[in-house]
Amino acid sequence: MVPALKLTYFDAKGRAEPIRLALYIGNIAFGDNRITESEWLALKPVTLFGQLPELLVDGKTAIAQSHAILRYAGKLTGLYPWDILEAAQVDMMVDVHEDVSRHLTPSIYEKDPAKKRSLRASLIEPTHPFSTLLRKVDTVIGDIGLHGHTVGNRLTIADLVWYQFVEWVRSGILEGIPKDFLEQFGNLVRVAETVEGNERVREWNKVHGGGDVA
Repeated sequence: MVPALKLTYFDAKGRAEPIRLALYIGNIAFGDNRITESEWLALKPVTLFGQLPELLVDGKTAIAQSHAILRYAGKLTGLYPWDILEAAQVDMMVDVHEDVSRHLTPSIYEKDPAKKRSLRASLIEPTHPFSTLLRKVDTVIGDIGLHGHTVGNRLTIADLVWYQFVEWVRSGILEGIPKDFLEQFGNLVRVAETVEGNERVREWNKVHGGGDVA
């Protein structure tokens, strides 16, 4: 029996979008509860860790942490491998996304425009750890992924995570990082194109594609 699900996050893609996509691709009905900042102030004290997203299962069990929710969604929808080695590789590719994103954090929270531009200019230098790690990610995808997937030859939650990352950069919201910066990472771009071409993803994006990417 499919559980009743309610996913709470802001009206933005951010950490919730791969979860939403996984559930939609898998034809799992869920409440897409998008809250405002003012609503969050009231809700925050009663969440598990004072963080979003949070998933409520059958109206009684809450799950926090985006990766935990995403793996749960992946298991519900067949987008998380049963093979334990392949599952570990999917976890690896999801977790390294956190490491890549962490390099962007200082520039995201920097308030001074000049300092923000300087941080972003450094990020896209070929020798910066951000760029270096992306090259490694691209190489690993080439080694363990097939036909436009990060791991193996079928769609997994790792593909959805990296699709969201590519869309984030391509949106231009990260001022100072060119929209086409990721085009040099061919394997990563192919993953994004594969996900973008998925019929269910296209359906979802027709309705929800215009929201805030961050």
